[in-house]
Amino acid sequence: MKKILLSFTAILLLPVFNLAWAGMFMVGDAVSGDWGTRLAMTETQEGIYTRIVRLQNGELKFVESADGKVWFPQYVAQDGNVNMGKNDYVSVGMYCREDVNSQYADNKYEFEAGDYVITVNANDGKMAMTVCPLATDLYIVGEAVGGWELPQAILMQATDGKFVYTGHLGSGGLKFITGTRGWNPCYVAGSDQQAVVPGEWADMVYRLDTSAGQAADYNFLIAEEGLYTVEVDMSSSAASPKMKVTKEESNPHIIGDVVGGFDLDNATPMTRLSDEVYVWNGQLEAGLFKFVCTPLSLRPVYTAAEAASNIAKVEPEHSAAVVYSPDYSDDNFYLEQAGDYRISLRIGENPSMTVSKMSPDSLFIVGGATPSGWNAAGAIPMHKNDEGSFVWTGILKGDAGANDFKFLTNKADGGFLPCYVATQENLPVQSGNTYSLEYRAKETETLVSDYKFTVEERAFYSIEVSFADEKPRMTVTKAQVPEKLYLVGDKTGWEMEEGDKPVLMAFDSKETAFKWSGELPHGEVKFLVTDNSWFPCYVAENGLTIVTEDRVGTGYEFNLIYRTEANEAEGPHHIPDYKFFFYEGKYDIILDFSGEKPVMKVSGTVNPLNMDAESLQIAGGATPGGWTPSPMPCLQEGEGGGFVYTAVLKAGSNNTFKFRWADGWWPSLIATWGERTECSIGGVYDLAYMPNDNYDWQFYLDEKAAGKDVVVHVDLEEMKMHVSDDPARIEEARGKQIRTWSDGKHVMIENVDGEYSVTGLNGESHSGVASGGGPVDVEVNCNGVYVVTANCLSKRVLVY
Repeated sequence: MKKILLSFTAILLLPVFNLAWAGMFMVGDAVSGDWGTRLAMTETQEGIYTRIVRLQNGELKFVESADGKVWFPQYVAQDGNVNMGKNDYVSVGMYCREDVNSQYADNKYEFEAGDYVITVNANDGKMAMTVCPLATDLYIVGEAVGGWELPQAILMQATDGKFVYTGHLGSGGLKFITGTRGWNPCYVAGSDQQAVVPGEWADMVYRLDTSAGQAADYNFLIAEEGLYTVEVDMSSSAASPKMKVTKEESNPHIIGDVVGGFDLDNATPMTRLSDEVYVWNGQLEAGLFKFVCTPLSLRPVYTAAEAASNIAKVEPEHSAAVVYSPDYSDDNFYLEQAGDYRISLRIGENPSMTVSKMSPDSLFIVGGATPSGWNAAGAIPMHKNDEGSFVWTGILKGDAGANDFKFLTNKADGGFLPCYVATQENLPVQSGNTYSLEYRAKETETLVSDYKFTVEERAFYSIEVSFADEKPRMTVTKAQVPEKLYLVGDKTGWEMEEGDKPVLMAFDSKETAFKWSGELPHGEVKFLVTDNSWFPCYVAENGLTIVTEDRVGTGYEFNLIYRTEANEAEGPHHIPDYKFFFYEGKYDIILDFSGEKPVMKVSGTVNPLNMDAESLQIAGGATPGGWTPSPMPCLQEGEGGGFVYTAVLKAGSNNTFKFRWADGWWPSLIATWGERTECSIGGVYDLAYMPNDNYDWQFYLDEKAAGKDVVVHVDLEEMKMHVSDDPARIEEARGKQIRTWSDGKHVMIENVDGEYSVTGLNGESHSGVASGGGPVDVEVNCNGVYVVTANCLSKRVLVY
């Protein structure tokens, strides 16, 4: 402890040294309002100091010490106090006063308030103080930007005293000038050929002119050419002017007519696939275009090897040489036709550009392995899906000498070009693998070999050709195509007994499709893989899949779902046993396995449906009449057509209703969303005509409709049911409900609009036309039961 105290005491008794350091400081009331603050300057060249400063109205001079008690040596104006002005570029002489006895007077520099760049040259024989306002424009000039010619200088983007340029810099020197009329004023480096270290700030020196008191004309040196961002900070918050360069990765963008114009605002980014490959997909307009390396600058660019290099025809691609230019160039590419294209730009050594259709309009598989063989005119079309890929499923033969294939883009002329081929000769394909394709056209047939793909095993394959990547790719998988398929259903019976067997469908190997033609009754159908087991089979995708007339002969595709013993059980992978429902008719059924997924297509004739347009009835636990059918009045065409019914209907899933005709319970109009289809006030719901009791799907109202008057409107043309609580519609429906009574000699009818009839069971008949709702008075000849028909309704009345 004593040693520590002694040491501490000894330290306290050491003499006090002046800790001020040599440099250059400005001091004066122009700096801080008084003479007590000293502002350090930065030595930017040997013996030359620079400072960006915001001054007040006042005076200043320069000292070498930061110590407020040390005033010498100091640097003062030569010839009395000098007014430096405000917006002038001024360089004035300077004396160094060593002490109070100096022969030089204590002259000050006078300033008006403002922002300045002040440079002091303290070297013997060159003493001067230079002042300039902050630059508003700044240009880069030198070998790095094309040469030491003033017209080659590049204007930097300016924002509040900060300047930025992004573009190509060659190897060589550069400096910064404030205008293009002359080399001075300028900002130079601190040493000759000062190497710029990317990412690090470097001091800049202001040089007014070539006089002795100015900084040396040193350049910054860029060692390696490339894409750079150059930043200069001369803002009022900076201590001294500084510059920095940052190496940038090339980030090509498309500019030109094809993307809206040659302004950088229209620069369209490309996607980087590798260090040298960039792609873009989308809509292009016709016109000129080129590539800029950055969206911040029009230089450098990738341009055509010659002006207006014409891309007239793309079937499916066009390739061209690309030239890299560090300067702006008008040697553009020209796209003759607008459309959806893919552009691929390869930079680096031997740069090139390819324009191709995002995918060809069509694609065909051809070859000895296919059912058509090497017959170009008989090449098999592939299906184009929503993603632009082409798919085909079918048999490929593995026979020696006839097991190869490739792809054609058209077969109109019966030739084998253009085409897509393998990347090596007789390339064997394996299920689950993906392979690159090469494009071979007439102009490239000597450059691209006519290589084929081969298969080693005869089997069903699914082939997908995708154009989503830089190069088209083919994926091959073994396909789930059955050897046989059988039609089973109400036509064949569901028992699989002798004389009651499923019907074998014919297989077309070229189309990879199973076909059957014949008559079907009203009823259900599905498809079996064997004729003696229910599994595996192909079923419908949804619970009520009706083959309606608008889906027959129109190319409509019904999805086929594969059902097995493994997925028929309840669980997350459960496949229900949904069937297709056919109306009575004569059909051609095709089960197409050649595409991305198996589908059913149907053509033929649907027999007319038995839909009475005048006697629709509503029945069900929801209605006041329960399951005793209630007739629905019909509307005239001017009233919207169809049938209406109004009442307070019971709500809840136990109170269902459906629609039938007067002749019986079938045919009916049923719901389509499930055995119990919930409906709400304001909703519109699909109806399906059901000729038999295969599906007895019914509607029910949700609880929000409980206790409310509703009107149900059935539109047979659109096969829709509308549910409403609109008072006007309810009143309209009530107006269609006929009222009847008798006084013993007459039958009275109210709410009649249109034709009416009164028919007795004894054969007596009366008819007429009423308007305005009646009432109608019909005199009858005898007592008994009469049937009154009006407004599409029939009611009985007893005359006694």
